[in-house]
Amino acid sequence: MDNDGFTGGFLKNDTVTMHYGTGVTGWNCVVKYYDPTLHKLTVTGITHGNEFTVGDNIRAYNATGGITIDTAYVGGATISRIVTDSSQALHHFENSGSTFDGYDDIGGGFETSTVWLDPLSKYDGTTQVPLSDAGVTFGDTLLYGYSISGSNNYVKTNYEYEDEKNEENRIISLLQPEFIDLVSNEFKKFIRS
Repeated sequence: MDNDGFTGGFLKNDTVTMHYGTGVTGWNCVVKYYDPTLHKLTVTGITHGNEFTVGDNIRAYNATGGITIDTAYVGGATISRIVTDSSQALHHFENSGSTFDGYDDIGGGFETSTVWLDPLSKYDGTTQVPLSDAGVTFGDTLLYGYSISGSNNYVKTNYEYEDEKNEENRIISLLQPEFIDLVSNEFKKFIRS
């Protein structure tokens, strides 16, 4: 395994097993989704009593989602964090909260900036330094902080992300009453043409 616990990859419908030493301990589940950027593996079909725990070594085998495993090992990992409620799983990292004065919307107000952060970067609250830069190791990254150290700094969960998108859709603009007749008349002319 490499320094972040992953080798190879995971594909939809690969069979995932626990693996210790040289042997497979049995079939456990099937890959539903794998995000290679976040090293986030979503699985389905775990049976009661076969749940994974932090520190388990897992391997993926190219299969069709059944218990018959093709012997071609295609990926592996050491589990570092488990989230059983997908709504609370990591969606992305972001820094938000910088307020710009003078934001001009109907009624005035303020705008808060939001910056999506590279999970494989070191971030000090103002500057991102990518993993590829000299001196930055995986242990310095946001992803390491989340998955290994248990930090929730700059984490946006699936629930928070979807909730914010829904809130943005609630904002509607209404026509001021003095323009209703004008717009209605223009619309009627347009329809008649």
